[in-house]
Amino acid sequence: MRLDRIITLNLMRPLLGGGESRATDAVPILMYHSISDDPEPTRGDYYKTCTSPARFRENMQILQDEGFVTTDLASVLNGGDREGEIAPSRRVVITFDDGFDDFRIEAWPVLQEFGFAATMFLPTDFIGDERREFLGLPCMTWSDVRDMKEQGVSFGSHTQSHPKLIELDQELLVAELTESRQVIQSQLGDTIDTFAHPYAFPATNRRYVDRFRNAARNAGYKACVTTAIGRFRSTDDPLTIKRLPVNNADDADLFRAKILGHYDWLAKPQRVIKKLKPMLKLRR
Repeated sequence: MRLDRIITLNLMRPLLGGGESRATDAVPILMYHSISDDPEPTRGDYYKTCTSPARFRENMQILQDEGFVTTDLASVLNGGDREGEIAPSRRVVITFDDGFDDFRIEAWPVLQEFGFAATMFLPTDFIGDERREFLGLPCMTWSDVRDMKEQGVSFGSHTQSHPKLIELDQELLVAELTESRQVIQSQLGDTIDTFAHPYAFPATNRRYVDRFRNAARNAGYKACVTTAIGRFRSTDDPLTIKRLPVNNADDADLFRAKILGHYDWLAKPQRVIKKLKPMLKLRR
């Protein structure tokens, strides 16, 4: 039983009349990882990170059917798309973390078929001239990355070694942000100013959030996406952007509910749980 799905579809969607959330400036920024058939049997549905190729195609079809058009983070931060022709309520940003090669093999051909753009965030220690692996999965090579860039894919940093940044001192935190950016810029010959925070983003830890934001800003990033749940609004902090996680357990109804704003309610419970976790650990 998946509680977030039950509440979303049986409570929040009816409360909104089954239509779209009233926040017409809210932009869904989708977070994918691996596009593969791995069933991830040891993970609960909420925590899965794989999306099957068939499910991914279904997601893209729903976006098209609902009239969504892909844009990029820079355009979202500027308040519109480059041509000014996309309705604010129909913009979507599609992002991928971890640099897995199944993006190139499975996701990108489908995205091209639908005319959609995407941003991939790279953990640079796992991207090499020869193919390397991360979490047991093959990653793209730098040659693949350059080829994808030529085809229209945008790239950002996902640190060097994919550590839990909150556990690092400031010197190591800065190094993970700055050196990964420098490596990607060197390989692509282009300015990199977007970043994806690895692991669960500790949004309630104000001390960490402040030092992360300072490090990201000083490193040259203009937009940083996180795992905090919700859609992006124009008043949000561009260095701690919310996203909507997507995985193979998201059926058509739940995926549609996410992009239309029926899933945004989970942001507050997520913050409460994150705030309570350290307290519960101290009591043990």
